[in-house]
Amino acid sequence: MAKRRKDFDARKYETMLLADLKPRRCGKHHELVTGILEQLQELPIDSVLKIPRHKLPPLPNVRSAIVRATSSREIEISTSSDDENLYVWKKKSPENFNVPPLPGNRSAR
Repeated sequence: MAKRRKDFDARKYETMLLADLKPRRCGKHHELVTGILEQLQELPIDSVLKIPRHKLPPLPNVRSAIVRATSSREIEISTSSDDENLYVWKKKSPENFNVPPLPGNRSAR
């Protein structure tokens, strides 16, 4: 049987309004991923984004960031790469395809 911690009292922590919470920081790939999402929005279904690898941080990190951002927006993509480029394309029809802003993105649209 699990022991209960007698010294835990949730009332001893300060509370605040959610509106007073500072915006969370943008990840280090925020601008890159935002740019890719914006280009994917206008990309014809039979086209591929070709991104030079020499302009990217380590490929596994970038690919993971892109996949996280697109899957959280329910955008189905595929990726591929070779020695020179990373390729990203949409798998679904672009109907009703809108890219919601990433959290912390303050750019005007």
